Amino acid sequence: MDTRTLRDTLTDSPAPDLLDAVDGGQDRHNILPLLEAELERSSSRLQRLKEHRNSLASPMYRLQPEVLSDIFLVYAQENDELFNLRWTRLFFVCRRWYNIAINTQVLWSFIDVNPARNYPPHGHSDIVDESDARDIRRIEAQRSRAGLSPIHIRLSIPGAVSEAKSAYCRMFWEPSRTLSLDIAGGRTFIDGIVRSMAVHRHPRLESLSLRSFHGPPSEPAGSQEHLDVILMDIMPKLQHLSVYGVFSGVFPDFTLLRGLCGLRSLRIIEHMYASGALPFTLQDIISGLSRCPELEILNIALPLASQPDAVVSSPAVPMVRLHVIIVQSTLSMCTGLLQALTDIPASAKVLVTSTEGVSNVSSISPLMAYMSDHALCQHTPAIRSIAIHSISLPTPFAPGFAAPDAGLPAQFGAGAPRLRLGILAQSLPIRFEDGQYRRPFTDESDESSYIGLETEVLKSIEDEFISCVFRSWPLFKATHLDLRPAQMDTSHITPLLASLPAMTTVIVRPEVTNVTKALVAALRAYLREHGRRAVAHVVFDVRNANDYVARGTWNGAIVRPSSAGALARQSMMHMLAYCAEAARAGVPLDTLEIVNEPQKSTHRMLNGIEGVEWSELNRDFQMGFVYEGVLHSGRRELDGTKRDSFAVANE
Repeated sequence: MDTRTLRDTLTDSPAPDLLDAVDGGQDRHNILPLLEAELERSSSRLQRLKEHRNSLASPMYRLQPEVLSDIFLVYAQENDELFNLRWTRLFFVCRRWYNIAINTQVLWSFIDVNPARNYPPHGHSDIVDESDARDIRRIEAQRSRAGLSPIHIRLSIPGAVSEAKSAYCRMFWEPSRTLSLDIAGGRTFIDGIVRSMAVHRHPRLESLSLRSFHGPPSEPAGSQEHLDVILMDIMPKLQHLSVYGVFSGVFPDFTLLRGLCGLRSLRIIEHMYASGALPFTLQDIISGLSRCPELEILNIALPLASQPDAVVSSPAVPMVRLHVIIVQSTLSMCTGLLQALTDIPASAKVLVTSTEGVSNVSSISPLMAYMSDHALCQHTPAIRSIAIHSISLPTPFAPGFAAPDAGLPAQFGAGAPRLRLGILAQSLPIRFEDGQYRRPFTDESDESSYIGLETEVLKSIEDEFISCVFRSWPLFKATHLDLRPAQMDTSHITPLLASLPAMTTVIVRPEVTNVTKALVAALRAYLREHGRRAVAHVVFDVRNANDYVARGTWNGAIVRPSSAGALARQSMMHMLAYCAEAARAGVPLDTLEIVNEPQKSTHRMLNGIEGVEWSELNRDFQMGFVYEGVLHSGRRELDGTKRDSFAVANE
């Protein structure tokens, strides 16, 4: 605390002019202006006294400005508020926070150039001009307040902008100060940025992301040449390279990775339905990766119609730091690439998606064998949860399948039924929050996922495919079966119950009644055949009841949320009937749980807890009925306790 400033504030006396005017009995017209000035000065003095009081009472006020600046930065990073400037709400806490935040240069160094509006199709360009003018003032203010801090640029131009804004749709940044670039736009726009960057060295750039929206093909030769220059010469410290959807013209030559020996993450994601020939082979990819020994994240997705040639033989590429591998391509591409990468840590996440159909399990056996070998390594994380992802696909695309005799269906649309099928092994079952959506086989951020395999299969080999995977993966510790993303009937669920000896919990979406009914039928059949329960806990996840779309087919029938709620309650009645039968047989389930109830009462399975007669719901359970994490039990010592069916026991 600055004691001198506090003492000066405490001893501050009224202005001498005001005292003289009062003592001299001057006219009120002379005293009023002086009194107004004194009131304003006194208000400022009172504010300073409050700040001194707060600095004595609050630990936050005792923090040094540089420490508080670091706290502000961590807060903004963790809440993803750096580019959108929502961290500026800190300004309104107090004057001290305002002064520190506005003078923290690094907070202003994250500059987002994203037009608030595109040009309207018919006039009103003045509205766009005004909006862009405000945005330009914001950009210039950030550049000024950032001082000499390294700059992070996020530039996304989906369409036309005003003339004034166009200056910021080119390379407006200082290359020597730029730490990261995230650039998105049409292919012509991307080409222009790449060309302008090719003549400027970026000595501090650590992260480069290029994302192209669908658009007309660019000129391959020119843009490819400029990208070659970028990767080879002008970014000596590049650690993270991401290229999304820029297949035509600026797709990188993997041999150029030799100049990026410090690369930590590489993401090459192409539009699934892009056409044209790839400018590299599988051998090129493997050769390029061999020059990146520090690589930690590898994420490659290639288009359906154009794949690299198979490699006959390739040297092993040790990747001792790789902890995330995500590959989407043909079977030969996925298998060849994975087999070439050696010394991968046993804990590395490996998620594979085959983009071609599988008509017999033998064709995917080499890939299954690789996944099995990885999962069976020493010191691998224990697999505690298995999630089944399946959805029926339309038959008009069946000619993409090769029949076992290498022939194709004779008539378009007359092929055998098929489905998209994936199996995901996790160290923990995922508890999705309301509104959260992820693609499990391409999600780098999901820490619980360990290995995953997804492909298109004929429905006739669905059981065989699942059985082969279950036999080859170490699932003896798997306690949770997640059927939320699945579309399965009783004949498919029954084998699963016998394949997971440690299984205690199954998770379903109750509004998907065909899956829930199939589960109830399988559980009832198991009870009657073996005289014991197959699982101890059933979890109903109602997270998607607000915007339910049936997953029975590719374009499942849309059901209104109110109807989805009714379907979910119907599923609960079916499950409670089975639970009553299990209780009569002397083997009651431990719990039935409902999680992620919708906010609107009309869509909920239980409309509030005040009027619920819990004894009607928990009477047939060993422990009770769990609702939003609270156990309602007939046993007094358990009633009202917290319960989490997504938790797993520690070893």
